[in-house]
Amino acid sequence: MQNHQDLRAKLFQLEQLVLDIYAELERQNPQFAPISWYVYHLGLDDEQASELMQYFLFKQDKSLEELTAWLEEWVATNRYPYPRDFIEKMARRYHEEVTRAVDRVDASLSLEDLEQLKVSGAFDGLDEFEE
Repeated sequence: MQNHQDLRAKLFQLEQLVLDIYAELERQNPQFAPISWYVYHLGLDDEQASELMQYFLFKQDKSLEELTAWLEEWVATNRYPYPRDFIEKMARRYHEEVTRAVDRVDASLSLEDLEQLKVSGAFDGLDEFEE
């Protein structure tokens, strides 16, 4: 029992350390916001994280305002309402990440880009967002 409590205490300390590191990185660079931070902060499982990435990937032609509105509703439904500025930063970050992956110099994805998207779960359940 004591070992379990010790482990929980160490995990809590580790989590606090990770949050402190993210806070310091964001303080030094307000644009710092990896997608993994949002996934971690919201406590998303793999399926939910994949759903978000897929939506932003397949709806990249939508305006940032439309993507933000969708994300705000999705987070409120699947988690709970978050402050608007958090949602706006998150939407902007997802949009930038997808745009960066898709808009390369030759406008085509390299094998490395495709592999990164595959690893992120972006292609899981492709049929859901086809129009």
